[in-house]
Order: sequence, then C-alpha cells, then structure tokens
Amino acid sequence: MTLSDDARAAARGGTALLVLQTGARALGLLFVAYVTRRLVPAQFARYSIVASLVLMANFFADFGTTQVFVRRISRDPDESDRLLGGTLTASFAAGLVAYGLTLMFVTVANYSSAIVTDMAIGGLAIPAMSMLTSLLAALDGRGLIARRAAITMGQTSIVALGGVAAVYAGLGIRGAIAAIAVGPWAGLLAALVIARRAGAWRSAPGFDWALTMSVVRSAMPFAVIGASSAFVARFDTVLVSVVSSSKQTATYDLAQRLIEALTYVSAAITAPSLFIL
Repeated sequence: MTLSDDARAAARGGTALLVLQTGARALGLLFVAYVTRRLVPAQFARYSIVASLVLMANFFADFGTTQVFVRRISRDPDESDRLLGGTLTASFAAGLVAYGLTLMFVTVANYSSAIVTDMAIGGLAIPAMSMLTSLLAALDGRGLIARRAAITMGQTSIVALGGVAAVYAGLGIRGAIAAIAVGPWAGLLAALVIARRAGAWRSAPGFDWALTMSVVRSAMPFAVIGASSAFVARFDTVLVSVVSSSKQTATYDLAQRLIEALTYVSAAITAPSLFIL
C-alpha cells in the first residue's frame, strides 16, 4: 500500500470519526436530557456510578494493548490474524477479572444493594469491551477506521437510545443500566462480522502465551497512560459517590458529561494519526 493510499484511508477515517462521533455525542446528550427530567437524582446517580466504573475497568482491562495492535498491524496488516487469534482469549479473561474487581469494589465500599445489583448487570459490558477494543484496533491498523467508527456509533446508539426507551417504558434506571451492557456485546458481534469479511481475522480463537506476553511488554508504557486516563476520566465521579450524597453525585456527573461533550474531536485526529505514524 502506498503512502497516498494510507493518507486517503486516514482522511476517510478521520472524517467518519468526526461525523459519527458528533452524532454519538448528540445521542448521549439526548439521553441525559431525557433521563434527568424523568428520574430523581438518586436514580441517575446509580447510572453514573455504574457507567464510571465500567469505563475505568475498560481502561485497566485494555492495558494499553490497543495502541500496540494499531502500531503492529499498520506496519504489517497480515499480522492482525495472528494477534487476534492468539490474544482474544486473554482479553476476555482480563475483562472477567476487571468485572470481578468492580463487583468487589462496590461490595466493600458499602454501596447499597441496589447499586451492587446494578453493577452486576452493567458490568457485563466489561468482558465484551475488553475484546472489542482489540478488534477495533485491528480495524484501525488495517486502515478500516471508517468501519470502526460505524461500529462505535452503533454501540453508543444502543446504550443511549436503549436507555431512553427503557426509561420511557417504565423500566427505570436499571433498564438504562442494562443498555450499558447490551451495547458492547452488539458492537462486538458487528466487529467480529466485519473483521471476518475484511480478512482481518480468519483463524479460530486461541491462546498464545508468548505472543500475549510480547504484546503486554510492548504495552507497558501505554498501560501507564491508560491507567492515568482511567483516573482522569471517572475516578472523581466514583470518589464523589463514596463520600457524598447521590444528589451531588448526579449533579457532578451531569456537569462532567456536558464538559466532555466536545472532547471527542480529538479522536478524529489521534486515531488516523496513530495509523499513519
């Protein structure tokens, strides 16, 4: 593939990311606007806690491997099959561990039994997200950034619109929390189909210890950045939920979501740039 081909793939991907992420953020704001008017702050706080812990757990489960996948596969697209086939099982295991740790946290942190149950439901997203990030990275590495953007948009749509539909149907905040879990699994299924059709992954899933350790060693610097991102992204919301009231937690999370509404623009620059570099 020539440099001009790479540049065109990056341009298409960046444009798709910008357009689709704009739509995704609009849906997120729609969800917040609707749910906060229909439910009391204590219920929205439950959603905030689960969403924050799921996001943090995903950063830790990923362990910086996304960047390693993009770097390796962009250099050699044919390596995507070996990487996915040899490490997806480990990704699933890492997701299960992260899921278990979040459940342990909400239990020992003396959250209510309702929140523990909420976390057990919403946390089912974590193993799916752990595998999904690898598949999306493989698509990015092969220059299929626009397809990856469509998958991400679909996942976000399910979480946001599914949450709105659940609240509208009278299922309360737990229905919206269930949508948090459904979105990544639907995205994972779509990513599997697209990866197979694009030839990014042809082999059967397995576990290659040497390959997994090689990826982990390469990911160490990115893992440190990822851990920092996890704390920056949502640790403050979790901390507020532990030391303060549910009303204050909901207010804080709402303000944070509004501030983050425009930060997605960086994704339209960083993802194509990592592929090119």
